[in-house]
Amino acid sequence: MLGSLTQLAQCDPAKYNPRLQALLKPQLKQTNKSVKDILLAVWSADLRDLAPALENIATSSPDDYEDERARSCGGEVRAIEGRFHLARQILSLWNEEDAMTRCRLLLAFGFNHAYEFVEEPVPERLARMKIELAKTAQALTCDERKEATDFLQWYQDEHINKENEPVYRDRLVKFAALAQAVLNLQ
Repeated sequence: MLGSLTQLAQCDPAKYNPRLQALLKPQLKQTNKSVKDILLAVWSADLRDLAPALENIATSSPDDYEDERARSCGGEVRAIEGRFHLARQILSLWNEEDAMTRCRLLLAFGFNHAYEFVEEPVPERLARMKIELAKTAQALTCDERKEATDFLQWYQDEHINKENEPVYRDRLVKFAALAQAVLNLQ
């Protein structure tokens, strides 16, 4: 149901974002739902007013300990006391002003969550990724487009081509193709 509500919010943000935000804000303090799904709904609907709530639960760095609730849900409603990498990643995407850096962050985010963008696409998440990539593409200079192309090639050489698991490798190839098309790269 959260996905459908998020899609509605994407279609008419002025009408539905306040309602979705009102539903999600308490869930960022205490929940028994999937924190990952809640955070991805916040990102997908572009609910930037919830940034302070995300700051409260974001890890400080990739090396910071992540709460086990990042990979679980259910049970009794409990306060969210731990920290989550996904909250930090979303804040980084929202706060980055440099177009090329934002492009790299989006690509890294996309490769990290490729399953939800290309393997078993979650419509509202895929829509947000395309929106963000397209906005970033408009901000890139010609030199930055070349740099983005080089970055994708480097990622292909260093990560995708070295991936031993064919299913995972195919997923990364599909996301790279999606990103290349939306970014309008050569």
